Amino acid sequence: MSTKTRRTAEQKAEEARGQALATWAETEMDIDPQGPRSRFAAPEDEAGRTMLEQALGGPAALTRALGGRPTLDPTGAPSRERKVRLSPPLDQRIKVAIDRGIGKDFSALARAALVEYLDRHEHQANA
Repeated sequence: MSTKTRRTAEQKAEEARGQALATWAETEMDIDPQGPRSRFAAPEDEAGRTMLEQALGGPAALTRALGGRPTLDPTGAPSRERKVRLSPPLDQRIKVAIDRGIGKDFSALARAALVEYLDRHEHQANA
């Protein structure tokens, strides 16, 4: 089977799956108009969860989709997010550094730079 034929077959299967889910949602799914309207709905709201699991490919896929970013902590503790403003020249230097492979992205580069900076200055402060 050629790549084009396989892709077309996959697209048709995905469209059929989407149509089946839409039909189910429109005809069989019972939604309480006064019920919760967020992804943090009560566990007993199984109709929406079931639909999402089917659309995403299972419970594990839904957990990944709703789970947010992965933690950086080996114990699984949530990772803290910090924001920083950058001048245009510094932002350009960062882009160049990432393009050269110094960091995989801004966050990785910023973490490495902060560790290096703090290690150097904590050592100086303790000397």
